[in-house]
Amino acid sequence: MLQSFFQKTITPQEWVTLSYEEKGALLQQITNLDEGIAFPLFINEEKLCKHPAELWEELDTRFAEQYEPVQLSSIHSEDAVLFESFVKGQEFSCGVIQDFDGKPLALPPSEVIKDDEDIVFDFKTKYITSVVRKGIPIRTSLENNEKVHAYVKETFRLFAFGACARIDGFLSPEGEVLLHDPNTLPGMSPSSFIFKQMAEIGLNVTDSLTYFIRFSLRERIRTGKFTGIYRKELAKLDALIKDRTAHLASRPTKLIAFEATDESYEIAKKLYNVLTASAEWRPLLVYKHPELGELVINAAYMAKPGIVDLNASLTEPLHPLIAACRENALEVTRFITGDSVPEVIAYQ
Repeated sequence: MLQSFFQKTITPQEWVTLSYEEKGALLQQITNLDEGIAFPLFINEEKLCKHPAELWEELDTRFAEQYEPVQLSSIHSEDAVLFESFVKGQEFSCGVIQDFDGKPLALPPSEVIKDDEDIVFDFKTKYITSVVRKGIPIRTSLENNEKVHAYVKETFRLFAFGACARIDGFLSPEGEVLLHDPNTLPGMSPSSFIFKQMAEIGLNVTDSLTYFIRFSLRERIRTGKFTGIYRKELAKLDALIKDRTAHLASRPTKLIAFEATDESYEIAKKLYNVLTASAEWRPLLVYKHPELGELVINAAYMAKPGIVDLNASLTEPLHPLIAACRENALEVTRFITGDSVPEVIAYQ
């Protein structure tokens, strides 16, 4: 509870029994705003402490002179905490983009799949550990997935979002959709939800960033701010996109072949992201499947969590929701990439 207010109590018993390394680890945890209360902080609401080393020395001194607990309060402290009721259900995140008319296009939603249902999906489990996976789409009926789409698109419209948004929520066992967190600036790491979902409609990370820039310019024009400047920038960017797609096939091919192991798959992902950002090469992805042979695959298959998920996606029929997303976004995909999502074919 105290941490919710960016406060922490350290008792003498807790501090004096720690080893040198354990004291350092505790102060490191306090320093980290993602799991601690962060610096600068006040000691007993009186002394300002700006550095972990300063706090270390202060705690050693205080506990040597008196055996009283110390209250730490970050300068970022809060005076209120919001309590929400527990929601039992499947946790999901669904990106929404726009077509050329400004209508929302819902992407395939990602479900947060936890190995242990008691784990809280916080910053640490989301970005640092590997105790959760991202499944696309939600493991439920097509009707429920379409219901999620209807809700996130309506939210996008009601809040007048532009270009892109990521909307999080829960799907209850009864099929009720509960939305709780719209993000107009989603995470921008290659492993973020939005990039995995954009990959399903045929846009790799570089393509997705091109989309974000292009449609953000269009939204700036729509809002009526500096329209003359932005119209010129949009025209220049559109010309560059068309030129790129027209000459993409003429670029020399760079083969990226990988084996059926997670290690080989991860290396191929990193190389693929580098080459797609290059203006010189056109990457050719070849997966050496242990049973199906060498296959040329597309961007969607490079967004899977691991080799097991990749193999499953190659042997199972395309989910109808993903097929519908690709069809709805076809005009956008073709404009950005010059093509629809390529079929998987045997490598010759």
